[in-house]
Amino acid sequence: DINIRLINAMVEDRKGDIWIITDHYGVFRIEDKTGRYHLLANTANKKLKTALYDKKNDELWLGDYFGNLYSYNIGNRTWKTYSFRNGKDAVHAHSIYDIVVMNDRMYIGTDKGVYIFDPKEETDISRHINGYENMVFTMYPGRDGRLWIGGNGLWIYSESDGMMHEERLGTIQCAGIDMDDKEHICVATIGYGMIILS
Repeated sequence: DINIRLINAMVEDRKGDIWIITDHYGVFRIEDKTGRYHLLANTANKKLKTALYDKKNDELWLGDYFGNLYSYNIGNRTWKTYSFRNGKDAVHAHSIYDIVVMNDRMYIGTDKGVYIFDPKEETDISRHINGYENMVFTMYPGRDGRLWIGGNGLWIYSESDGMMHEERLGTIQCAGIDMDDKEHICVATIGYGMIILS
């Protein structure tokens, strides 16, 4: 039996294996074909918060509470670590709460707003999106080049003009964002239930 605690995220890879990301207990892989599980080496003490699976490159992207962004290439079994920097100086370690990709750009939601990161071109995370400097609980990449950001209120980042816009929810904390089959944005809030934007 598997006894996994403090699960923060789960992703499925292109083979159908499930990867379970925990806070301080490691990363577990459950094989689709056999049901066997494995603890990924050197992950047992990491305080991981979120994960993204990159199907094209067969990579896991993991964010932790201490401002580390990890990539793990499943086929090669190799790790890379990225940190927040401002020029040559390390900056305050931001907790990473969400990672999404939209139009080949990686967006990293932290306790201090959103960063854009291109792992092919950059070795450090340094491009902060101005206009929202608070907690990001969740993000949703829209089909129209708009990134929906849930935190203290609901925000929208537009790739076309590079601007951050506040949506009409005030300071309601937004914990989850998705789109329904009618293309309405659905927002799970803390204390106010589900809000559907038409």
